Amino acid sequence: MLSNNKLTYIDTLYLLSQAKELVIGLNKAIGFYYDPFEKQIAASLSETKSNHIQELELEDNYDLRQIMQMRKEKQSAVWLSENELPFSLKKNRSIQAQVFDELQKTVLLLRIPNKDDGGMDLIYLFFNANASNFGLRKSDDVLNTDNKVIIAQLIHNNFKQILSQRNELMQQVDQLKNHYAIIQQKYELIKQNEKKQKQDSNKQVLQYCEYLIGKQAEQMGVHIEMSRELMELLGDYRGPIQNIEPLLNEAIKRANETNANILSPVLTLEEWHFDNLDQDIYEAITNTDDINIEGRYLTTFKLLERYEESARKLVSNREKLTGANVGKALAKPISAAAVSDSLKKHQDKIKTLCKQYPNRWKIIRNEFRPLTNIIGA
Repeated sequence: MLSNNKLTYIDTLYLLSQAKELVIGLNKAIGFYYDPFEKQIAASLSETKSNHIQELELEDNYDLRQIMQMRKEKQSAVWLSENELPFSLKKNRSIQAQVFDELQKTVLLLRIPNKDDGGMDLIYLFFNANASNFGLRKSDDVLNTDNKVIIAQLIHNNFKQILSQRNELMQQVDQLKNHYAIIQQKYELIKQNEKKQKQDSNKQVLQYCEYLIGKQAEQMGVHIEMSRELMELLGDYRGPIQNIEPLLNEAIKRANETNANILSPVLTLEEWHFDNLDQDIYEAITNTDDINIEGRYLTTFKLLERYEESARKLVSNREKLTGANVGKALAKPISAAAVSDSLKKHQDKIKTLCKQYPNRWKIIRNEFRPLTNIIGA
């Protein structure tokens, strides 16, 4: 079966598909053409009674050498009789040259330039054996050689015009595709540059933090490391760089004071050690001014932001993440039931937002059970 790529690209196949609409009295059409996909000569059949083009196998019935020779000739249109064809028509021997009594020729051969191999594709048009197709009665003696040449030229010109219009449209489509491809490339380049800039910025911030931590570790005589969650948080920091050192020093102090294993040579910094994140680093990271939230998700987004801020305060104070505590720690306190109801009401949108923003709301999505139950459902 012919692929859509072939039917779209190969000119001869396109003309075969249009032939029954373009030519009155056509019985069928056979095309011999160069197939750039298979890199060989191919043949196809279009019958007026069928809506499909059938690919033919070039077997013993076809004189391939003669077909190749005919593809080199330049005559655009010529009338032929059945016995002049470079192939046999076992199923069509009853078709006689009755349309044109003069020379008894009912097959019109058209040559169409092939844009891939430079040869001429061959299109054979088989007419019904009925002169009335051309508005004539059998007794009319009008279709002489000159008239047939004119008819052949009209059909050939019609094919050329249709093909020209189609190729012009294809060029416009290709130009449009190229235009969109360029836009997509620019978009991907912008995304890559933004990703690289973010990675470079993250790397610089973390290197600075590691430098500050190294100084403190040397003074304290311990090894200090950051948790993976803290590294992700600090890596996204875009605020004033000078704000980091005092916060980091305070966090190290707090981590040392709350360290349960005083004999351990390793001191790990966690997110909750930064109690000033709400005003400084955390606000710089979670600022939604540059985030384009779809209108119907905005209320849910702000809800999660409030609950995350509340949970962060609870973690900083070493309190349990319960619905009652989260509701109580909000700027405008609410009950545990109100927290639960709000999460259930927004559960579908919460799932969507958590997938869309995997690095936000890390505390409540991992440690606040009412929310983890929704995400995991």
